[in-house]
Amino acid sequence: MANAISWIFDSGDLAPHGMCLLWRPDLLWSFVVADSLIAAAYFSIPAALVVLARKRKDLAFPWVFLLFGAFILLCGTTHLTDVLTLWVPAYGVTVAIRAVTAAVSVATAVILWPLMPKILALPSLAQLQRLNEELRHEVLKRARAETALRDLNAELEQRVVKRTAELEATFEQAAVGIAHVGPDGKWLRVNSKLCDIIGYDRDELLSITFQDITHPDDLKTDLDQVRRMLAGEIKTYSLAKRFVRRNGSLVWINLTVSLVRDARGHPDYFISVIEDIQKRVEAEQEVARLNADLERRVRERTAELETANGELDSFAYAVSHDLRAPVRAMSSFAQALEEDFGTVLPSGAREFITEIVTASRRMGELIEGLLVLSRCTRAELQKERFDLTEMARGIFREFTATNPSRDVECQIQAGLTAYGDPRMLSAVMHNLMENAWKYTARTEQAIIRVHAETKDDRLFYCVSDNGAGFDMAFSQKLFQPFQRLHRQDEFPGIGIGLATAQRVILRHGGKIEASSSPGSGATFRFMLPDTDSLEKEVS
Repeated sequence: MANAISWIFDSGDLAPHGMCLLWRPDLLWSFVVADSLIAAAYFSIPAALVVLARKRKDLAFPWVFLLFGAFILLCGTTHLTDVLTLWVPAYGVTVAIRAVTAAVSVATAVILWPLMPKILALPSLAQLQRLNEELRHEVLKRARAETALRDLNAELEQRVVKRTAELEATFEQAAVGIAHVGPDGKWLRVNSKLCDIIGYDRDELLSITFQDITHPDDLKTDLDQVRRMLAGEIKTYSLAKRFVRRNGSLVWINLTVSLVRDARGHPDYFISVIEDIQKRVEAEQEVARLNADLERRVRERTAELETANGELDSFAYAVSHDLRAPVRAMSSFAQALEEDFGTVLPSGAREFITEIVTASRRMGELIEGLLVLSRCTRAELQKERFDLTEMARGIFREFTATNPSRDVECQIQAGLTAYGDPRMLSAVMHNLMENAWKYTARTEQAIIRVHAETKDDRLFYCVSDNGAGFDMAFSQKLFQPFQRLHRQDEFPGIGIGLATAQRVILRHGGKIEASSSPGSGATFRFMLPDTDSLEKEVS
Protein backbone atom coordinates (compact mmCIF):
# COMPACT_ATOMS: atom_id res chain seq x y z
CA MET A 1 0.00 0.00 0.00
CA ALA A 2 2.87 2.32 0.88
CA ASN A 3 4.59 1.57 -2.43
CA ALA A 4 1.40 2.34 -4.35
CA ILE A 5 1.02 5.66 -2.62
CA SER A 6 4.63 6.43 -3.18
CA TRP A 7 4.28 5.58 -6.87
CA ILE A 8 1.32 7.90 -7.20
CA PHE A 9 3.10 10.88 -5.77
CA ASP A 10 6.58 10.11 -7.17
CA SER A 11 7.26 12.31 -10.20
CA GLY A 12 10.75 10.91 -10.72
CA ASP A 13 12.59 12.33 -13.71
CA LEU A 14 9.38 13.25 -15.52
CA ALA A 15 9.04 16.71 -16.99
CA PRO A 16 5.95 18.89 -16.49
CA HIS A 17 3.51 19.16 -19.38
CA GLY A 18 4.41 22.82 -19.89
CA MET A 19 7.72 21.85 -21.29
CA CYS A 20 5.94 20.09 -24.16
CA LEU A 21 4.33 23.46 -24.90
CA LEU A 22 7.75 25.13 -24.76
CA TRP A 23 6.33 27.24 -22.05
CA ARG A 24 4.55 29.33 -24.62
CA PRO A 25 2.27 31.60 -22.67
CA ASP A 26 -0.54 31.60 -25.19
CA LEU A 27 -0.79 27.80 -25.27
CA LEU A 28 -0.13 27.44 -21.59
CA TRP A 29 -2.83 29.82 -20.50
CA SER A 30 -5.31 28.50 -23.07
CA PHE A 31 -5.02 25.07 -21.45
CA VAL A 32 -5.35 26.57 -17.99
CA VAL A 33 -8.47 28.65 -18.77
CA ALA A 34 -10.24 25.91 -20.76
CA ASP A 35 -9.60 23.12 -18.23
CA SER A 36 -10.48 25.42 -15.34
CA LEU A 37 -13.81 26.39 -16.94
CA ILE A 38 -14.60 22.74 -17.76
CA ALA A 39 -13.75 21.74 -14.18
CA ALA A 40 -15.94 24.55 -12.79
CA ALA A 41 -18.87 23.46 -14.98
CA TYR A 42 -18.35 19.82 -14.04
CA PHE A 43 -18.27 20.74 -10.36
CA SER A 44 -21.48 22.81 -10.62
CA ILE A 45 -23.47 20.04 -12.36
CA PRO A 46 -23.16 17.46 -9.45
CA ALA A 47 -24.13 20.21 -7.02
CA ALA A 48 -27.28 20.87 -9.08
CA LEU A 49 -28.05 17.15 -9.22
CA VAL A 50 -27.66 16.81 -5.43
CA VAL A 51 -29.96 19.78 -4.84
CA LEU A 52 -32.51 18.32 -7.29
CA ALA A 53 -32.43 14.89 -5.63
CA ARG A 54 -32.84 16.42 -2.18
CA LYS A 55 -35.61 18.84 -3.23
CA ARG A 56 -37.58 16.29 -5.28
CA LYS A 57 -38.21 13.37 -2.97
CA ASP A 58 -40.63 11.93 -5.52
CA LEU A 59 -38.00 11.42 -8.24
CA ALA A 60 -37.67 7.89 -9.53
CA PHE A 61 -34.19 6.33 -9.08
CA PRO A 62 -32.63 9.25 -7.10
CA TRP A 63 -29.39 7.29 -6.59
CA VAL A 64 -28.85 7.43 -10.37
CA PHE A 65 -28.60 11.21 -10.06
CA LEU A 66 -26.01 10.82 -7.31
CA LEU A 67 -24.04 8.32 -9.43
CA PHE A 68 -24.04 10.74 -12.38
CA GLY A 69 -23.00 13.51 -10.01
CA ALA A 70 -20.00 11.47 -8.82
CA PHE A 71 -19.03 10.60 -12.43
CA ILE A 72 -19.19 14.26 -13.56
CA LEU A 73 -17.34 15.44 -10.42
CA LEU A 74 -14.49 13.01 -11.17
CA CYS A 75 -14.43 14.16 -14.80
CA GLY A 76 -14.04 17.75 -13.55
CA THR A 77 -11.22 16.65 -11.22
CA THR A 78 -9.29 15.15 -14.17
CA HIS A 79 -9.31 18.59 -15.82
CA LEU A 80 -7.87 20.17 -12.68
CA THR A 81 -5.09 17.58 -12.64
CA ASP A 82 -4.39 18.50 -16.29
CA VAL A 83 -3.85 22.10 -15.15
CA LEU A 84 -1.60 20.87 -12.32
CA THR A 85 0.57 18.75 -14.62
CA LEU A 86 1.42 21.85 -16.71
CA TRP A 87 3.90 22.84 -13.98
CA VAL A 88 4.06 19.73 -11.70
CA PRO A 89 4.74 16.33 -13.22
CA ALA A 90 2.20 14.63 -10.85
CA TYR A 91 1.20 12.12 -13.45
CA GLY A 92 0.63 9.36 -10.82
CA VAL A 93 -2.15 11.46 -9.24
CA THR A 94 -3.63 12.08 -12.65
CA VAL A 95 -3.59 8.36 -13.46
CA ALA A 96 -5.17 7.48 -10.09
CA ILE A 97 -7.95 10.03 -10.53
CA ARG A 98 -8.57 8.90 -14.10
CA ALA A 99 -8.67 5.24 -12.91
CA VAL A 100 -11.36 6.13 -10.35
CA THR A 101 -13.20 8.16 -13.00
CA ALA A 102 -13.05 5.18 -15.38
CA ALA A 103 -14.42 2.84 -12.70
CA VAL A 104 -17.30 5.18 -11.87
CA SER A 105 -17.99 5.78 -15.57
CA VAL A 106 -18.12 2.06 -16.36
CA ALA A 107 -20.32 1.41 -13.31
CA THR A 108 -22.67 4.23 -14.40
CA ALA A 109 -22.93 2.80 -17.93
CA VAL A 110 -23.47 -0.75 -16.66
CA ILE A 111 -26.22 0.37 -14.30
CA LEU A 112 -27.83 2.83 -16.76
CA TRP A 113 -28.62 0.45 -19.64
CA PRO A 114 -30.69 -2.08 -17.62
CA LEU A 115 -32.58 0.87 -16.15
CA MET A 116 -33.46 2.24 -19.59
CA PRO A 117 -36.80 0.33 -19.97
CA LYS A 118 -37.91 1.52 -16.58
CA ILE A 119 -36.81 5.09 -17.26
CA LEU A 120 -38.53 5.06 -20.67
CA ALA A 121 -41.67 3.71 -18.98
CA LEU A 122 -41.88 6.84 -16.86
CA PRO A 123 -44.71 9.10 -18.17
CA SER A 124 -43.82 12.12 -20.17
CA LEU A 125 -44.97 15.61 -19.38
CA ALA A 126 -47.71 15.38 -22.01
CA GLN A 127 -48.81 12.11 -20.55
CA LEU A 128 -48.79 13.58 -17.07
CA GLN A 129 -50.82 16.54 -18.28
CA ARG A 130 -53.32 14.21 -19.94
CA LEU A 131 -53.49 12.09 -16.80
CA ASN A 132 -53.97 15.21 -14.72
CA GLU A 133 -56.78 16.30 -17.01
CA GLU A 134 -58.43 12.90 -16.76
CA LEU A 135 -57.96 12.99 -13.03
CA ARG A 136 -59.57 16.42 -12.89
CA HIS A 137 -62.56 15.15 -14.87
CA GLU A 138 -62.74 12.12 -12.61
CA VAL A 139 -62.64 14.38 -9.55
CA LEU A 140 -65.44 16.50 -11.01
CA LYS A 141 -67.42 13.40 -11.89
CA ARG A 142 -66.93 12.03 -8.41
CA ALA A 143 -67.88 15.36 -6.91
CA ARG A 144 -71.10 15.36 -8.95
CA ALA A 145 -71.73 11.72 -7.92
CA GLU A 146 -71.15 12.64 -4.28
CA THR A 147 -73.58 15.54 -4.64
CA ALA A 148 -76.17 13.25 -6.24
CA LEU A 149 -75.51 10.67 -3.53
CA ARG A 150 -76.05 13.29 -0.84
CA ASP A 151 -79.30 14.30 -2.53
CA LEU A 152 -80.39 10.67 -2.74
CA ASN A 153 -79.45 10.10 0.87
CA ALA A 154 -81.44 13.15 1.87
CA GLU A 155 -84.44 11.94 -0.16
CA LEU A 156 -84.03 8.45 1.26
CA GLU A 157 -83.91 9.83 4.77
CA GLN A 158 -87.12 11.77 4.07
CA ARG A 159 -88.77 8.65 2.69
CA VAL A 160 -87.55 6.62 5.66
CA VAL A 161 -88.96 9.24 8.02
CA LYS A 162 -92.26 9.23 6.13
CA ARG A 163 -92.42 5.44 5.96
CA THR A 164 -91.54 5.20 9.63
CA ALA A 165 -94.34 7.61 10.42
CA GLU A 166 -96.74 5.55 8.27
CA LEU A 167 -95.69 2.35 10.03
CA GLU A 168 -96.06 4.04 13.38
CA ALA A 169 -99.54 5.21 12.40
CA THR A 170 -100.43 1.73 11.11
CA PHE A 171 -99.15 0.16 14.31
CA GLU A 172 -101.01 2.55 16.57
CA GLN A 173 -104.24 2.91 14.57
CA ALA A 174 -104.68 -0.74 13.53
CA ALA A 175 -108.11 -2.28 14.09
CA VAL A 176 -106.46 -5.24 15.85
CA GLY A 177 -104.02 -5.45 18.72
CA ILE A 178 -100.33 -5.51 17.68
CA ALA A 179 -97.38 -6.10 19.98
CA HIS A 180 -93.66 -6.84 20.01
CA VAL A 181 -92.86 -9.48 22.61
CA GLY A 182 -89.43 -10.57 23.81
CA PRO A 183 -88.34 -14.23 23.71
CA ASP A 184 -88.95 -14.32 27.47
CA GLY A 185 -92.58 -13.24 27.01
CA LYS A 186 -92.14 -9.63 28.16
CA TRP A 187 -94.20 -7.04 26.31
CA LEU A 188 -91.77 -4.72 24.48
CA ARG A 189 -94.19 -2.58 22.52
CA VAL A 190 -97.99 -2.49 22.34
CA ASN A 191 -100.58 -0.44 20.47
CA SER A 192 -103.69 1.25 21.82
CA LYS A 193 -106.09 -1.38 20.47
CA LEU A 194 -104.35 -4.12 22.46
CA CYS A 195 -104.64 -2.03 25.62
CA ASP A 196 -108.37 -1.61 24.90
CA ILE A 197 -108.83 -5.37 24.36
CA ILE A 198 -107.01 -6.42 27.53
CA GLY A 199 -107.98 -3.46 29.70
CA TYR A 200 -104.43 -2.52 30.80
CA ASP A 201 -102.64 0.81 30.50
CA ARG A 202 -99.62 0.79 28.23
CA ASP A 203 -97.12 1.22 31.08
CA GLU A 204 -98.81 -1.54 33.12
CA LEU A 205 -98.70 -3.93 30.19
CA LEU A 206 -95.01 -3.22 29.47
CA SER A 207 -94.12 -4.19 33.03
CA ILE A 208 -95.52 -7.77 32.79
CA THR A 209 -95.34 -10.79 30.46
CA PHE A 210 -97.98 -12.41 28.29
CA GLN A 211 -97.79 -15.45 30.61
CA ASP A 212 -99.10 -13.26 33.44
CA ILE A 213 -102.42 -12.57 31.69
CA THR A 214 -102.96 -15.85 29.79
CA HIS A 215 -105.65 -18.13 31.18
CA PRO A 216 -103.94 -21.08 32.93
CA ASP A 217 -105.82 -23.64 30.83
CA ASP A 218 -104.48 -22.05 27.61
CA LEU A 219 -100.90 -21.31 28.71
CA LYS A 220 -99.34 -24.72 27.99
CA THR A 221 -100.60 -24.80 24.40
CA ASP A 222 -99.27 -21.29 23.78
CA LEU A 223 -95.85 -22.02 25.33
CA ASP A 224 -95.54 -25.24 23.30
CA GLN A 225 -95.98 -23.22 20.09
CA VAL A 226 -93.44 -20.64 21.31
CA ARG A 227 -90.92 -23.40 22.00
CA ARG A 228 -91.39 -24.88 18.52
CA MET A 229 -90.96 -21.46 16.92
CA LEU A 230 -87.78 -20.70 18.87
CA ALA A 231 -86.43 -24.12 17.82
CA GLY A 232 -87.08 -23.28 14.17
CA GLU A 233 -89.71 -26.00 13.70
CA ILE A 234 -92.41 -23.53 12.62
CA LYS A 235 -92.32 -19.97 11.27
CA THR A 236 -95.70 -18.81 12.55
CA TYR A 237 -98.69 -20.09 14.48
CA SER A 238 -102.27 -19.07 15.24
CA LEU A 239 -104.56 -20.12 18.04
CA ALA A 240 -107.61 -19.00 19.96
CA LYS A 241 -107.07 -18.46 23.66
CA ARG A 242 -108.24 -16.42 26.63
CA PHE A 243 -106.65 -13.40 28.26
CA VAL A 244 -107.50 -12.29 31.79
CA ARG A 245 -108.43 -8.62 31.74
CA ARG A 246 -107.30 -6.21 34.41
CA ASN A 247 -110.78 -6.36 35.99
CA GLY A 248 -110.57 -10.17 36.17
CA SER A 249 -112.96 -10.90 33.30
CA LEU A 250 -112.00 -13.18 30.41
CA VAL A 251 -111.74 -12.20 26.76
CA TRP A 252 -111.38 -14.63 23.88
CA ILE A 253 -108.75 -13.56 21.35
CA ASN A 254 -107.30 -15.01 18.16
CA LEU A 255 -103.50 -14.86 18.36
CA THR A 256 -101.17 -14.92 15.35
CA VAL A 257 -97.42 -14.91 16.07
CA SER A 258 -94.27 -14.72 13.94
CA LEU A 259 -90.62 -14.51 15.01
CA VAL A 260 -88.05 -11.88 13.99
CA ARG A 261 -84.40 -12.96 14.15
CA ASP A 262 -81.31 -10.74 14.26
CA ALA A 263 -78.44 -10.69 11.73
CA ARG A 264 -76.82 -13.70 13.39
CA GLY A 265 -80.03 -15.70 13.25
CA HIS A 266 -80.74 -15.47 16.95
CA PRO A 267 -84.35 -14.82 18.14
CA ASP A 268 -84.88 -11.07 18.56
CA TYR A 269 -88.59 -10.55 19.24
CA PHE A 270 -92.07 -11.85 18.38
CA ILE A 271 -94.67 -9.94 16.36
CA SER A 272 -98.08 -10.75 17.81
CA VAL A 273 -101.42 -9.83 16.23
CA ILE A 274 -104.34 -10.09 18.67
CA GLU A 275 -107.93 -10.05 17.40
CA ASP A 276 -110.85 -9.71 19.80
CA ILE A 277 -113.18 -12.65 19.02
CA GLN A 278 -115.26 -12.50 22.22
CA LYS A 279 -118.49 -11.73 20.34
CA ARG A 280 -117.77 -14.42 17.76
CA VAL A 281 -117.14 -17.00 20.49
CA GLU A 282 -120.33 -15.95 22.28
CA ALA A 283 -122.21 -16.26 18.97
CA GLU A 284 -120.69 -19.71 18.37
CA GLN A 285 -121.66 -20.76 21.87
CA GLU A 286 -125.17 -19.50 21.26
CA VAL A 287 -125.29 -21.38 17.96
CA ALA A 288 -124.05 -24.51 19.73
CA ARG A 289 -126.75 -24.06 22.36
CA LEU A 290 -129.38 -23.55 19.66
CA ASN A 291 -128.08 -26.58 17.76
CA ALA A 292 -128.25 -28.68 20.90
CA ASP A 293 -131.79 -27.44 21.50
CA LEU A 294 -132.62 -28.10 17.86
CA GLU A 295 -131.19 -31.61 18.07
CA ARG A 296 -133.28 -32.20 21.16
CA ARG A 297 -136.37 -30.93 19.39
CA VAL A 298 -135.52 -33.00 16.33
CA ARG A 299 -135.23 -36.07 18.52
CA GLU A 300 -138.57 -35.25 20.09
CA ARG A 301 -140.12 -34.57 16.69
CA THR A 302 -138.59 -37.77 15.33
CA ALA A 303 -140.11 -39.69 18.19
CA GLU A 304 -143.44 -38.05 17.48
CA LEU A 305 -143.13 -38.90 13.78
CA GLU A 306 -142.21 -42.46 14.62
CA THR A 307 -145.30 -42.62 16.80
CA ALA A 308 -147.40 -41.07 14.04
CA ASN A 309 -145.96 -43.52 11.51
CA GLY A 310 -146.82 -46.34 13.84
CA GLU A 311 -150.34 -45.02 14.09
CA LEU A 312 -150.41 -44.62 10.31
CA ASP A 313 -149.29 -48.21 9.92
CA SER A 314 -152.10 -49.23 12.21
CA PHE A 315 -154.50 -47.12 10.21
CA ALA A 316 -153.26 -48.62 6.97
CA TYR A 317 -153.69 -52.07 8.42
CA ALA A 318 -157.23 -51.17 9.49
CA VAL A 319 -157.98 -49.73 6.06
CA SER A 320 -156.52 -52.77 4.36
CA HIS A 321 -158.38 -55.32 6.47
CA ASP A 322 -161.24 -53.71 8.39
CA LEU A 323 -162.59 -51.33 5.69
CA ARG A 324 -161.98 -53.39 2.58
CA ALA A 325 -163.98 -56.37 3.90
CA PRO A 326 -167.28 -54.45 4.37
CA VAL A 327 -166.84 -52.68 1.02
CA ARG A 328 -166.22 -56.01 -0.72
CA ALA A 329 -169.26 -57.48 1.10
CA MET A 330 -171.55 -54.64 -0.03
CA SER A 331 -170.35 -54.95 -3.61
CA SER A 332 -170.66 -58.77 -3.58
CA PHE A 333 -174.16 -58.79 -2.03
CA ALA A 334 -175.35 -56.09 -4.43
CA GLN A 335 -174.05 -58.05 -7.42
CA ALA A 336 -175.62 -61.28 -6.03
CA LEU A 337 -178.93 -59.49 -5.50
CA GLU A 338 -178.89 -58.27 -9.10
CA GLU A 339 -177.93 -61.69 -10.46
CA ASP A 340 -180.49 -63.68 -8.38
CA PHE A 341 -183.45 -61.32 -8.33
CA GLY A 342 -182.71 -58.91 -11.18
CA THR A 343 -185.65 -60.14 -13.27
CA VAL A 344 -188.23 -59.53 -10.56
CA LEU A 345 -186.82 -56.21 -9.28
CA PRO A 346 -188.26 -52.99 -10.63
CA SER A 347 -186.03 -50.85 -12.83
CA GLY A 348 -185.52 -48.29 -10.05
CA ALA A 349 -184.20 -51.00 -7.70
CA ARG A 350 -181.73 -52.24 -10.32
CA GLU A 351 -180.41 -48.65 -10.74
CA PHE A 352 -179.88 -48.46 -6.98
CA ILE A 353 -177.94 -51.74 -7.08
CA THR A 354 -175.76 -50.35 -9.93
CA GLU A 355 -175.03 -47.22 -7.84
CA ILE A 356 -174.10 -49.42 -4.85
CA VAL A 357 -171.67 -51.44 -6.96
CA THR A 358 -170.16 -48.25 -8.49
CA ALA A 359 -169.80 -46.57 -5.08
CA SER A 360 -168.22 -49.71 -3.63
CA ARG A 361 -165.70 -49.87 -6.47
CA ARG A 362 -164.90 -46.17 -6.01
CA MET A 363 -164.48 -46.69 -2.29
CA GLY A 364 -162.06 -49.53 -3.00
CA GLU A 365 -160.07 -47.27 -5.31
CA LEU A 366 -159.93 -44.56 -2.62
CA ILE A 367 -158.70 -47.08 -0.05
CA GLU A 368 -156.03 -48.31 -2.49
CA GLY A 369 -155.01 -44.71 -3.20
CA LEU A 370 -154.58 -44.00 0.50
CA LEU A 371 -152.44 -47.07 0.90
CA VAL A 372 -150.27 -46.12 -2.07
CA LEU A 373 -149.87 -42.56 -0.74
CA SER A 374 -148.89 -43.94 2.68
CA ARG A 375 -146.37 -46.40 1.25
CA CYS A 376 -144.65 -43.80 -0.95
CA THR A 377 -144.22 -41.54 2.06
CA ARG A 378 -142.71 -44.15 4.37
CA ALA A 379 -140.89 -46.62 2.11
CA GLU A 380 -137.07 -46.49 2.11
CA LEU A 381 -135.47 -45.17 -1.08
CA GLN A 382 -133.27 -47.55 -3.08
CA LYS A 383 -131.51 -45.25 -5.53
CA GLU A 384 -129.74 -46.31 -8.69
CA ARG A 385 -129.31 -45.09 -12.25
CA PHE A 386 -131.93 -46.53 -14.61
CA ASP A 387 -133.26 -46.20 -18.16
CA LEU A 388 -136.19 -43.77 -18.08
CA THR A 389 -136.83 -44.17 -21.80
CA GLU A 390 -137.38 -47.91 -21.51
CA MET A 391 -139.56 -47.40 -18.43
CA ALA A 392 -141.85 -44.99 -20.35
CA ARG A 393 -142.08 -47.39 -23.29
CA GLY A 394 -143.15 -50.25 -20.98
CA ILE A 395 -145.86 -48.12 -19.36
CA PHE A 396 -147.22 -47.08 -22.76
CA ARG A 397 -147.32 -50.72 -23.85
CA GLU A 398 -149.48 -51.49 -20.79
CA PHE A 399 -151.93 -48.72 -21.77
CA THR A 400 -152.26 -49.92 -25.37
CA ALA A 401 -152.69 -53.51 -24.20
CA THR A 402 -155.60 -52.63 -21.86
CA ASN A 403 -157.24 -50.28 -24.36
CA PRO A 404 -156.23 -51.34 -27.88
CA SER A 405 -159.00 -49.29 -29.49
CA ARG A 406 -157.26 -45.99 -28.65
CA ASP A 407 -155.14 -44.45 -31.40
CA VAL A 408 -152.50 -42.45 -29.52
CA GLU A 409 -149.13 -41.34 -30.83
CA CYS A 410 -146.46 -41.59 -28.14
CA GLN A 411 -143.16 -39.78 -28.72
CA ILE A 412 -140.51 -40.93 -26.22
CA GLN A 413 -137.07 -39.35 -26.35
CA ALA A 414 -134.27 -41.89 -26.63
CA GLY A 415 -131.40 -42.12 -24.17
CA LEU A 416 -133.15 -40.69 -21.10
CA THR A 417 -131.63 -41.89 -17.81
CA ALA A 418 -132.36 -40.86 -14.24
CA TYR A 419 -130.95 -41.49 -10.77
CA GLY A 420 -133.43 -42.47 -8.04
CA ASP A 421 -135.63 -45.25 -6.75
CA PRO A 422 -136.85 -47.02 -9.93
CA ARG A 423 -139.91 -48.53 -8.21
CA MET A 424 -141.19 -45.22 -6.86
CA LEU A 425 -140.29 -43.23 -9.98
CA SER A 426 -142.11 -45.85 -12.04
CA ALA A 427 -145.24 -44.93 -10.07
CA VAL A 428 -144.58 -41.23 -10.89
CA MET A 429 -144.22 -41.92 -14.61
CA HIS A 430 -147.27 -44.22 -14.55
CA ASN A 431 -149.45 -41.53 -12.93
CA LEU A 432 -148.23 -38.74 -15.26
CA MET A 433 -148.59 -40.83 -18.43
CA GLU A 434 -151.96 -42.20 -17.22
CA ASN A 435 -153.20 -38.61 -16.83
CA ALA A 436 -151.98 -37.81 -20.35
CA TRP A 437 -153.68 -40.97 -21.65
CA LYS A 438 -156.91 -40.10 -19.83
CA TYR A 439 -157.13 -36.40 -20.72
CA THR A 440 -156.48 -37.04 -24.43
CA ALA A 441 -159.43 -39.45 -24.66
CA ARG A 442 -161.56 -36.78 -26.43
CA THR A 443 -158.77 -35.55 -28.69
CA GLU A 444 -158.95 -36.75 -32.31
CA GLN A 445 -155.18 -37.01 -32.91
CA ALA A 446 -153.88 -37.65 -29.41
CA ILE A 447 -150.15 -37.15 -28.82
CA ILE A 448 -148.19 -37.96 -25.67
CA ARG A 449 -144.55 -36.85 -25.39
CA VAL A 450 -141.92 -37.99 -22.92
CA HIS A 451 -138.82 -35.82 -23.21
CA ALA A 452 -136.25 -33.77 -21.31
CA GLU A 453 -135.56 -30.05 -21.30
CA THR A 454 -133.16 -27.68 -19.53
CA LYS A 455 -134.49 -24.91 -17.35
CA ASP A 456 -132.32 -22.66 -15.19
CA ASP A 457 -129.35 -24.97 -15.92
CA ARG A 458 -131.27 -27.92 -14.45
CA LEU A 459 -132.50 -31.02 -16.32
CA PHE A 460 -136.26 -31.60 -16.18
CA TYR A 461 -138.08 -34.76 -17.29
CA CYS A 462 -141.37 -33.87 -19.02
CA VAL A 463 -144.64 -35.61 -19.90
CA SER A 464 -146.71 -33.54 -22.33
CA ASP A 465 -150.03 -34.08 -24.08
CA ASN A 466 -152.42 -32.20 -26.33
CA GLY A 467 -155.52 -33.10 -24.33
CA ALA A 468 -158.08 -31.16 -22.33
CA GLY A 469 -155.62 -29.14 -20.26
CA PHE A 470 -156.67 -27.04 -17.24
CA ASP A 471 -156.83 -23.48 -15.98
CA MET A 472 -153.60 -22.47 -14.21
CA ALA A 473 -155.67 -20.33 -11.84
CA PHE A 474 -156.56 -23.57 -10.02
CA SER A 475 -153.06 -25.10 -10.20
CA GLN A 476 -152.71 -25.00 -6.39
CA LYS A 477 -155.20 -27.91 -6.23
CA LEU A 478 -153.20 -30.12 -8.60
CA PHE A 479 -151.08 -31.90 -6.03
CA GLN A 480 -153.60 -31.97 -3.18
CA PRO A 481 -155.03 -35.43 -2.39
CA PHE A 482 -158.56 -35.99 -3.68
CA GLN A 483 -158.66 -32.57 -5.38
CA ARG A 484 -159.72 -32.64 -9.05
CA LEU A 485 -160.08 -29.96 -11.74
CA HIS A 486 -162.56 -31.92 -13.95
CA ARG A 487 -165.92 -33.47 -13.26
CA GLN A 488 -166.18 -37.21 -12.67
CA ASP A 489 -168.48 -37.67 -15.66
CA GLU A 490 -165.91 -35.94 -17.92
CA PHE A 491 -162.73 -37.73 -16.81
CA PRO A 492 -163.16 -40.28 -14.00
CA GLY A 493 -160.56 -40.49 -11.22
CA ILE A 494 -159.98 -40.21 -7.49
CA GLY A 495 -157.44 -37.34 -7.36
CA ILE A 496 -154.60 -39.24 -5.70
CA GLY A 497 -152.12 -39.78 -8.57
CA LEU A 498 -150.51 -36.30 -8.72
CA ALA A 499 -150.32 -36.09 -4.92
CA THR A 500 -148.48 -39.41 -4.90
CA ALA A 501 -146.13 -38.22 -7.68
CA GLN A 502 -145.33 -35.02 -5.81
CA ARG A 503 -144.50 -36.83 -2.57
CA VAL A 504 -142.17 -39.24 -4.39
CA ILE A 505 -140.34 -36.37 -6.12
CA LEU A 506 -140.03 -34.40 -2.88
CA ARG A 507 -138.62 -37.45 -1.11
CA HIS A 508 -135.93 -37.55 -3.80
CA GLY A 509 -135.08 -33.90 -3.08
CA GLY A 510 -136.48 -32.69 -6.41
CA LYS A 511 -139.47 -30.67 -7.46
CA ILE A 512 -142.43 -31.05 -9.81
CA GLU A 513 -144.44 -28.40 -11.64
CA ALA A 514 -147.04 -28.08 -14.36
CA SER A 515 -148.05 -25.69 -17.13
CA SER A 516 -151.26 -25.76 -19.16
CA SER A 517 -154.15 -23.88 -20.65
CA PRO A 518 -157.70 -25.17 -21.27
CA GLY A 519 -157.97 -27.09 -24.55
CA SER A 520 -154.23 -26.88 -25.29
CA GLY A 521 -152.93 -29.83 -23.34
CA ALA A 522 -150.62 -29.89 -20.33
CA THR A 523 -146.98 -30.48 -19.48
CA PHE A 524 -145.80 -31.94 -16.19
CA ARG A 525 -142.08 -31.65 -15.54
CA PHE A 526 -140.02 -32.87 -12.61
CA MET A 527 -136.37 -32.44 -11.60
CA LEU A 528 -134.20 -34.91 -9.69
CA PRO A 529 -130.88 -33.96 -8.04
CA ASP A 530 -128.19 -35.94 -9.86
CA THR A 531 -126.52 -37.17 -6.68
CA ASP A 532 -125.01 -40.04 -8.63
CA SER A 533 -122.81 -37.60 -10.58
CA LEU A 534 -121.92 -35.75 -7.39
CA GLU A 535 -120.87 -38.99 -5.72
CA LYS A 536 -118.65 -39.84 -8.70
CA GLU A 537 -117.03 -36.39 -8.62
CA VAL A 538 -116.34 -36.71 -4.88
CA SER A 539 -114.89 -40.21 -5.27
